[in-house]
Formats: sequence, C-alpha cells, structure tokens
Amino acid sequence: MRIGEPRDDSPILTRTIATQKIVTCASPEYLSSRGEPETPQALNEHDTLFLLSAEKRRSWRFGTPQGTFIYEGAGR
Repeated sequence: MRIGEPRDDSPILTRTIATQKIVTCASPEYLSSRGEPETPQALNEHDTLFLLSAEKRRSWRFGTPQGTFIYEGAGR
C-alpha cells in the first residue's frame, strides 16, 4: 500500500480507499516558550518539521474562513 498521491510516471493503477486528516501539534514546552500560533500564517514564525517523501516535500494545507492557506515553510 502507498499513502499519498501517485507519481506522474507510475504505471500502477490506483484507487482511493480512504482519506486521512492531518493534525498539527506542538509540545506544551514548545508552546510555553514560543507561544501558540493564532493563525496558519503565524507558522512562518515557528520551528516546523516536515515528513519528507522520496519525490518531494509535502506542503501543509489549512482551511480558513478566507479560503485555503498553503504553508511551505523551511521546516527541518
């Protein structure tokens, strides 16, 4: 099984069997020292970690009242 989007050059046929929700979280210690971001845009002022795939780094998509915000921060 593969989680994520198929590569464009993949000969494998795909089928969606489920969707997943991603949770953004931080330790209590981090939040007490750096503060809690009030909006997705405030993540630019925080340290972030990214799960890397072999093909590309994934961005984070947030639904906001103003629409979708895509976070593509530096991460580690």
